[in-house]
Amino acid sequence: MEFEGRILKVLPKQEGVSERTGNAWATQEFIFEYFEHPTDRYSDKVLLRTFDTNHMAQLVEGANVRIGFGHSVREYTKDGKTSTFNELRLYKFEVISKPADITTDPQPADSPQPQSDASQGNANQGGGEEDDLPF
Repeated sequence: MEFEGRILKVLPKQEGVSERTGNAWATQEFIFEYFEHPTDRYSDKVLLRTFDTNHMAQLVEGANVRIGFGHSVREYTKDGKTSTFNELRLYKFEVISKPADITTDPQPADSPQPQSDASQGNANQGGGEEDDLPF
């Protein structure tokens, strides 16, 4: 299945070593939002997983992407107890557009910084009223 949508949230990368083979592994999950049909009013969201480190490097929250994913049912047995779960695995990943970089500091680095209230208060301690406000 292939869809266009955006990445809502990127979850922390998980890494480990296989007990069975001794090989290192890494995986990362993310929440993908898409519209199944262009005329849909409400979006669908799905949690996807990738084991491809190239895809992991391109996961950016807010990015518009075209993805393909498949699904399968997996069984996990431990201590004689079997659990069954669905797995959605990414097989295609293409970035359409990344979110614009937003600058949090609107002032250029070389512009003078305004004097804070604390430094102004210290300059006026000579003979004026004492300010008892906590800020």
